[in-house]
Amino acid sequence: MLAFILVLGAAAVVGGCRNTVQGVEWVTDDNGQLCKVEDVDKDGCCAVGKGRGYSCQGCDSEPKSETANCCDIYETCVSCCMSPVNLHHRVDGLGKRRALYPLYRKVETTDVFRYCRARCRTSSRSVHHQNRYKRGSHLFCYGSQLD
Repeated sequence: MLAFILVLGAAAVVGGCRNTVQGVEWVTDDNGQLCKVEDVDKDGCCAVGKGRGYSCQGCDSEPKSETANCCDIYETCVSCCMSPVNLHHRVDGLGKRRALYPLYRKVETTDVFRYCRARCRTSSRSVHHQNRYKRGSHLFCYGSQLD
C-alpha cells in the first residue's frame, strides 16, 4: 500500500514517485515536476535539478480565452494543475464532482496527482461531440469551468 504525503497540493509517494508514464518526450512526477523522459531516476521521480516544478509552459492562462486553463501537452497540464496557484480550480472542480464520483468524495483525502491526471485527460472542452478534437493545440484542460 502506498503512503501519501500532501505537500503544497502535490501527493508524493514515500520512497519514490508515480509519474505520467505515457509521454514519449515528457514526464510529470507526483511532486509536480516536469522533466524529459531520460531525466527520470530509478525511483520514477524527475532527477534533482532536471525537472521544472509546476510548469505551465504551453498553457493558456488568459481567463477569457477559449482555451483558458488548457495546455498543449498532457504532462504540462498535469504539472500546472498541481500548482498551489491553481488550488482554486481543484477545489471548484472537486466540489462539482464529489456527489457523483467516489474518487472525489473527500477533498482533504483526494490524491492531487490522480485528480490532475484524470482532469487533464478527460476534458469535454477539448472535443466536439465527444469524438473529435477541436483544434491542434491546447487539448488538455484542468480548469474548473470546463464542464
